[in-house]
Amino acid sequence: MNKKTVPLLVAAILLAGIFAGIAIAEVPVQIKKLEKEYQITEKNYKETKRVYEIARAGQQDAVQRYREIKAAEKDPEVLQSAAKEYVLDSIDAMIAKLEVLKVNAERAEQQGYAPFNGVERINTHILNLEQIKKDVNNADTPQELKDAVKELRSGWKVTKKEAKYFVSRTANNRIENFLIKADRVSVKLETVVEQLESSRADTANLTQNLEMFKKEVEAANESYKKAREIHQGETGFDSTGCIINDASSDASLREANEYMIEAREHIRQANLILKDIFKEVKESRSAVFLNGTGSLYAEGNGRAAIFGNVTINLSAENATIVVSRNAEVTVNGNGTRVELENGNIKYQGYGSFDVSGEQIHFAISGNDIVLEAAGTGRVLLCGNGTYHIDNTDSDLQGAIHQWTAPYAIQGTMFGQQPQPQQQKNGWRR
Repeated sequence: MNKKTVPLLVAAILLAGIFAGIAIAEVPVQIKKLEKEYQITEKNYKETKRVYEIARAGQQDAVQRYREIKAAEKDPEVLQSAAKEYVLDSIDAMIAKLEVLKVNAERAEQQGYAPFNGVERINTHILNLEQIKKDVNNADTPQELKDAVKELRSGWKVTKKEAKYFVSRTANNRIENFLIKADRVSVKLETVVEQLESSRADTANLTQNLEMFKKEVEAANESYKKAREIHQGETGFDSTGCIINDASSDASLREANEYMIEAREHIRQANLILKDIFKEVKESRSAVFLNGTGSLYAEGNGRAAIFGNVTINLSAENATIVVSRNAEVTVNGNGTRVELENGNIKYQGYGSFDVSGEQIHFAISGNDIVLEAAGTGRVLLCGNGTYHIDNTDSDLQGAIHQWTAPYAIQGTMFGQQPQPQQQKNGWRR
């Protein structure tokens, strides 16, 4: 073997190791996911991705050409030229990859998730690659090219590790944001369950799912805290994300990422449970809530509940009615009357009812419900029907509305949650 070709073969081996690292470090990200999670403009992302794909394809072509030339060519100058082309195309692919990562870092900083100025560190690494590119262009001997490749591999190892650290810290900040939103959703869900229980709805499955959701969130929180403690300790990185201790940086990244993998799995499970909760609420527990003082007229099929200081006149078919024991009730119809263990009265049948009192509870489920109520309190309407209110303080006085409406907590964890359809100044939507 020609002695002059030995450094070139060493350079080829080193470069093979570099691009094995690129393949491992590269995280395939779909454009839809980027737009959803990071809200990166499609034009900006597509452009950086396009440049990277072109550069990566050029590097792969250079690899193939170098292998073909090395197998057939013995001239050291030809091999030197082919190796330089290989290295230069590799550097172009690295720079293009960093440009894609920089887009993500810019968005993380805009959204407040970045732990430090990641864009600045990426720009520093790009400048270093540009300098190595100049050294490669100026390399006249195999040894000079070999030295440039060694520097390239060493620098890329640092770049990958610092990029992983930035991604790790950013991801943990996103987990923290999820946990904050999860707490808010838990409070809303508890309110929903209480409202449904008050209307005598079956909330057993909803309550069970809510408890499971809370457990997964708590488990995610524990893993998040452990990862945060590592990030706040001796990480081997300084405050700008620069490596200051190689061994410590390896250990801290490995340990923190283990906890973050646990946290992400608990979050995934929590979101699956939350999806089931939203589905149940949407499909089976949709309702309209009214709150305040005034009068109400409603008719339809389904469920209705009223709480407060009110007078109620209604008629219904095949109905089940439960009223609190402190209510005054007059019944005209056919059916049964049962006193429950808690003292409340349960009626089943059809006919007309007059109910009144202070701080009373009234709930009905049935068909052909025609209901008039006046006073101060809260109302739930669930099913197929219409209603209108009479209140001089309401801009919606006399307008016709549907009973069933989208529930207060439909949506996703990372989307804006609609508020309950509840007003405090008069019975209104």
